[in-house]
Amino acid sequence: MAEIDLQLHHLGDGLDQIRIVGRLDSAGAQALEQPLKAMIAAAPARVLIDLSQVPFLGSMGIRSLLTSAQAMRRRGGALGLLNPQSLVDEVLKMTGIQTLIPTFHDVEAARSALAEHVGGP
Repeated sequence: MAEIDLQLHHLGDGLDQIRIVGRLDSAGAQALEQPLKAMIAAAPARVLIDLSQVPFLGSMGIRSLLTSAQAMRRRGGALGLLNPQSLVDEVLKMTGIQTLIPTFHDVEAARSALAEHVGGP
């Protein structure tokens, strides 16, 4: 089983940050799936997934992020990605994921941008 760690931080004002530590390859995404699903289900209306400690993002990791974003939207919430490393940022750009899940490099910018999406379509 892959080494993957999730760290939950409550930032206040209905915003949680989930920091992922480890590679989001197929094994990492599989190890991440259930704990992340549980954190998203219990989260407030806005969630930031911190990718600063993720050196690799593969197709299964992308699937996990998309599934989490869809779960948040179904509840009327919003999800964003925070501080992806340069390789991960390139993958997000090449796959077009950033058109579906916004990416931020600053918590305060994310806080206000995600607030606009809460309760929306």
